[in-house]
Amino acid sequence: MSDRSVNEPGSGGGRRFSLPRFALSHPHATILMALAMVILGVYAYISIPVRMIPKIPAPNIGVVTQFPGMSAKDMQRYITNPLEKRIQIVGGVNYVLGTSQAGYSKIVVYFDNGTNLQQKHGEMQALLNEISNELPKAGPNTTKPRLVHVNNQNGPAIQFAITRPGMSRTALKSMMDNIILTQFQLQPGVLSAYTFGGPTRQIQVVVNRDKLAANGLNIMALRKAIDNANFNHGGGPLIDGDSRIDVQIDNEFEEPKTIRRLQALPVGHKGDQIVYLRDVAQVKDTHAQLYGDFYYNGKPAIWLGIQGENDGNFLKISKDAKNLAHKLEEQYPGLKVRTVFDRAFYIHLNDANAMEEFIKAIVLASLVILLFLGELGGTVIAAAILPSAVAFGFFLVYILGMQRDFGIMMGLVFVVGKLLDDSIVVVEVVRRHIERGIHPKIAAVLGAEQVQNAVLAATLTFVVMLYPMSQLSGAMGAGFHSMTIPMITSVIGSYILAMTVTPLMASVLFKPKPGAVTEEVEIPLEEEMKLESTPPPGWFGRVMHKVFLRHFHTFEQAFMRWVAWSLHHRWIVVAGVAGSLMLATSLFDQLGVEQMPLTDTSVILGYLRADPGTSTKRMDQIVKKVEQIAMAQKNVKDVSALSGQSPVWAQYFTGFGVNEVNEARVLMNLTIAREQRKQTLWQIQAAIQKQVRAEIPDVNVFFMQPLNPTPVAAARAPVEVLIKGPDMKQVYHYGQQVLQIAHSQAVGLHNPYLDTIYGVPQLEVDVDEPRAQAMGLTVQNVVGQVYYAINGGMTGTFFNPRPPMYYHSRILIRYGKDQRRSLQDLRNLKIAVPGPGGRTVPLSALARIRSIVGFNTIHTYNTLYAASVLGYYQELGLKETTMNLLVPAKMQMSMPKGYSVGPAGLMGTMLQAFNQLNSGLKIAMVAVFFLLVVQFRSFSVALVLMLAIPLEGLGSIGALWLRDMNWSPPVLWGMVILAGIVLSNSILMVDLMLHFRRRGADRDHAIIAASAQRLRPVLMTAIAAGIGMLPVAIWPPPATEQFREIATAVIGGLITSTMMTLIAIPVAYSLMDDFMTFVGRFYLNDVWLPGRRNSEEKGSGAAP
Repeated sequence: MSDRSVNEPGSGGGRRFSLPRFALSHPHATILMALAMVILGVYAYISIPVRMIPKIPAPNIGVVTQFPGMSAKDMQRYITNPLEKRIQIVGGVNYVLGTSQAGYSKIVVYFDNGTNLQQKHGEMQALLNEISNELPKAGPNTTKPRLVHVNNQNGPAIQFAITRPGMSRTALKSMMDNIILTQFQLQPGVLSAYTFGGPTRQIQVVVNRDKLAANGLNIMALRKAIDNANFNHGGGPLIDGDSRIDVQIDNEFEEPKTIRRLQALPVGHKGDQIVYLRDVAQVKDTHAQLYGDFYYNGKPAIWLGIQGENDGNFLKISKDAKNLAHKLEEQYPGLKVRTVFDRAFYIHLNDANAMEEFIKAIVLASLVILLFLGELGGTVIAAAILPSAVAFGFFLVYILGMQRDFGIMMGLVFVVGKLLDDSIVVVEVVRRHIERGIHPKIAAVLGAEQVQNAVLAATLTFVVMLYPMSQLSGAMGAGFHSMTIPMITSVIGSYILAMTVTPLMASVLFKPKPGAVTEEVEIPLEEEMKLESTPPPGWFGRVMHKVFLRHFHTFEQAFMRWVAWSLHHRWIVVAGVAGSLMLATSLFDQLGVEQMPLTDTSVILGYLRADPGTSTKRMDQIVKKVEQIAMAQKNVKDVSALSGQSPVWAQYFTGFGVNEVNEARVLMNLTIAREQRKQTLWQIQAAIQKQVRAEIPDVNVFFMQPLNPTPVAAARAPVEVLIKGPDMKQVYHYGQQVLQIAHSQAVGLHNPYLDTIYGVPQLEVDVDEPRAQAMGLTVQNVVGQVYYAINGGMTGTFFNPRPPMYYHSRILIRYGKDQRRSLQDLRNLKIAVPGPGGRTVPLSALARIRSIVGFNTIHTYNTLYAASVLGYYQELGLKETTMNLLVPAKMQMSMPKGYSVGPAGLMGTMLQAFNQLNSGLKIAMVAVFFLLVVQFRSFSVALVLMLAIPLEGLGSIGALWLRDMNWSPPVLWGMVILAGIVLSNSILMVDLMLHFRRRGADRDHAIIAASAQRLRPVLMTAIAAGIGMLPVAIWPPPATEQFREIATAVIGGLITSTMMTLIAIPVAYSLMDDFMTFVGRFYLNDVWLPGRRNSEEKGSGAAP
């Protein structure tokens, strides 16, 4: 060895600044920095709000309108259609979906990503203020169109089932809505709390049509009389000198005198006799008619949902809600509050599983390092940076204002190998310097400085590769952002720590050899290029050397011969690489394609639809029977269902319509997959569906799917084929044809159904205008009387219940049950005719009444009528299953111009995600190429390094093919991570080749020596990364099943890319060197003229 410098590390002497020198010169500052990273990271981890899945930007605004009694057809014609056409002028609209149901209209405007939603909200509100004059009006029986923020993540954080034996459900519902609900709504982080199910107290005026007719009155006169009598107003002040007394006219209907006052209310005259309300109607303190209810384990209950703010901490929201529920049980004896669904339970479960996988990955990776280094000290040094790097990553996540979810920790599992990569390289190089007789303090600086530029290039390359993946938009982009940002921040932290903490620990923990050099020296080239095979120090090192390392050193020698052989048979290697790429392409064409891997989340969501016209009573029987069948399954813990019409305002925020009377939403909590049961979720689903269809014949749709484990899996159904056109009946006809194809020809499609029903029994009343006018009536008079008699109408004023804190409500007026049951009752409905004598005529004398069938729901897409065939896939991927339905539909159906059929739902989201990922990957590769050019000051070297990326293809695609797994956007995202790891290994190899050549080594010798010396760190990194993901790929714990395909693809890619990189990159480097030598000769010498060829020997010269 020759002296190069006698300076101590960090002593100056003309040495430039470097992180390793700083760390050894300022050990206390370095230790404090690492501790600060851990402390800040722990604080951030505790403080970051926790969610079940990442928050999705949702630039969507909904317009909601209610008009009880109006059919779906009329809601579409008079409410939805006018609103749709007017609100589109706000601009920036991607598409508009409309839903019209009986008495309900919902329009969702989906804006382009990045739209200023607050500005659009203001613009739409101004438009609604203008349009409201063009819509039908029915006073207290309708609601003005109102704007809501729509997001399919707006479901409740926790749901309860409330019962109180010994208390009527009506009283319980009143107590819930007026007392208990407020306490939940006032909790921190709660956006809203709402109830469903159970009878709602209502004061009803039950009119007898015959008595009403006999007294010459019409039903609208009753409403007018009630409104005129129910009045509270200030009469002004009485002032007498210095005194003042306010006059208050208090004539409101208040308990306990409401019923008595209403019964004694004058409503008209018959001759000289006053007609009181009691003469023509009964006044009842009862409950509103039930069109739906909630059942928990087959028994009626009150459903309570707690919805958290979008930025809220779901764990805290859930904990506070359960604590309040416990206090309420103590406060109100007999009150039972049972948890129906709790996101916090699954957040804790997912967190525990992810943490378990992360710890497994660290332990397995550390064992790999221990195996290759053969000493405990080196292993501790290499692995010591992990806590600080991960903590630093969480701290930056906290600074960026992100929330913690399941994906963050799982994302870190995939980069454990990369987080260890930098420190592994530093430890391995430092150990080589020590084996050459250099003191650990000097070796720590020299070794770390030797690789700092290469490690920096590898780190920057990894960051640049991943950064575009964090900037994707939409639902899937939110998931990738959540997983990618912590990876980037942790990898940046690992580089800083590998250049500071790792050399500092190496200088202390590694022991010097006898006679070690204590000055910085330049190692002779021949010695630097030589492989070391000395056993690690200590008894443990000798054992490891005997068990493994001596065999590995033999493998290193054999590997050197393989590289030398490859350099002399380069075109065989080239052919092998080309063949692997062709094989990968062939296998890729055989893979299925899906949006997200199917996951057993231990929660089943069900949609049940009975035959059109099914009554509320029959629907309740169906739901109870379904819950009974489900509870008979040993792996079903509990089951709940929201049955029938559920116009709770919270549903407006999800983007879908409300349930009809013949529909129900079912939720089943299962025992935890693989931990508590062997049966899969799909086997349980199939068993329940089979029994339901066999025992309940009037159920025509029973669709079940797992709770969405990620933000991108939330949809009505995974498979959706959309039919749209200008005529609703024709669209429905085409939808029926597609549904028939789905049942008979669509391989892999399960439980298909059409989202629209035609066949809802209806009666159409067509008023004879001339006849009505001849009797002094208008159509509005007739319709108003029919509406109040059959549907029932509300008074314009309220009654105030007791206690005073209870919410006031309107009074309902309508005929009794026995006078509004049948077609004949409708025909006999008494219409009051203006004039003396109080004459009435039956409705049949003024209108034609005919039986028709109509739609239960009318969907629109950009103002065109639409219908969707929905279903589930399992055996095949999403794309294959969708195309198995779509292709025959397009081939067998002949549609006129203006009609179309195409994929929708998750298929569109998947294609958008693929497009964004592919675009992001292209940008990343271009950016990485430019970065490598700048780093290595060579276009040719950058091209050689980029060759490593396609080498991962065969292993990744082959592993998916062997395990019968599908290609998906998350798998492509995993391939980007893999590309960053593979590039890092290639950079380390080529950087050492260039280093040897700069010191004067000939090309082939430099290639062989560099490849052999980088063999151990490359294998350590690859095996550590792969073995860390192995548990996820082979036997993932509950809820991590969705990452199995990613882990499989990455492990497969690591195997082939590592094997091929170790041989292909040296060969590619040598070929590129020859090519650049040829190009240099072409431009510097006239090679095309005889006798002028440069005689420079092949393989000599500087690096390309």
